[in-house]
Amino acid sequence: MTDRFIEQLKPYENKWVALDDETKEVVGSGQDAAQALREAEHRGHKDPTLFKVLPFRGAYVPLA
Repeated sequence: MTDRFIEQLKPYENKWVALDDETKEVVGSGQDAAQALREAEHRGHKDPTLFKVLPFRGAYVPLA
């Protein structure tokens, strides 16, 4: 990940985001994936990548 990409995600900490696959720009966000997808589709993006932006402070360790 680039510094620019990480900076772009900071306002979305603990939220779901929809990313345009080509430009890697945030095209939707929300408290859940469905809300982020609706916002992206409203803006004309039909198949964005969805993911949760985890907190920037602390560590994430998957258990399984």
